Amino acid sequence: MLVDSSPDYCHKVNDLSTISPVASNLITRLGADDVTRSEIIELIEQDEVIYTNVFKFVRSAAFELPRYPRNIAEAFDWLGVHGLKDLIFSIISKKFFMDLEGWRESLLTAKLARYFAEQLNLPDHEASDIFMRAQLELLAQSIFKKFYSNQYAPIESISINSLAEWYQVLDYEALLFGISSLDLTDQIVEKFQLPLSLVDFSDKNLLLVQLAKTMIKAELEDQIDVDQILDDDIVKKYNLTDLKVDLVLLKELSSYIKLL
Repeated sequence: MLVDSSPDYCHKVNDLSTISPVASNLITRLGADDVTRSEIIELIEQDEVIYTNVFKFVRSAAFELPRYPRNIAEAFDWLGVHGLKDLIFSIISKKFFMDLEGWRESLLTAKLARYFAEQLNLPDHEASDIFMRAQLELLAQSIFKKFYSNQYAPIESISINSLAEWYQVLDYEALLFGISSLDLTDQIVEKFQLPLSLVDFSDKNLLLVQLAKTMIKAELEDQIDVDQILDDDIVKKYNLTDLKVDLVLLKELSSYIKLL
């Protein structure tokens, strides 16, 4: 059954949580060329929730630091600007998901998408945007699932084992709701004044996010080549022939994330 009207789906995010001005400013400034270490430390110290959770998260094996930072300055130095941005965005996004498992899936998907970006030697700011975009797209999907669960049920039943099947899901969303979760993601970015670089995505970077989402959903072997789930023309067009992921390591990462 189609949704009769065109509701403000973004407004539904307000029913879940809000982004504090400090958190929004942090994400923006961490993506700026002129950001300074002292500025970021000062901003983090203004938000007790972010401050507390930075230390909780960096003590998880999911973030793969050699040892625990003793203060925000060390966290900044060890994670780097964009690594810290990823971590802080993960903290912020946790409040929006209806259940912990949904957030954990978004974090795992985001880290896989970033891993792809790193394999392709994309600039760190692009890899970070890919990380954030992956979490936001799953947040957009969660809005459909929570507030329109009956209409979304047929989509949930679709088996996803290829990128083509993932795009079928997006088409089905657009048919039911007049908007896909990709388009809703763009609206969420604009509504909460997140960096517009999260909207102005190249086709290739957007593809990496969809690829990560597909691989997390699919039942895969312990080692898989990306061309097993991608069309040959896409692999050639975006030069993805050597893109691989070790599913054993991915499962280890998943187990670490479950502790967060």
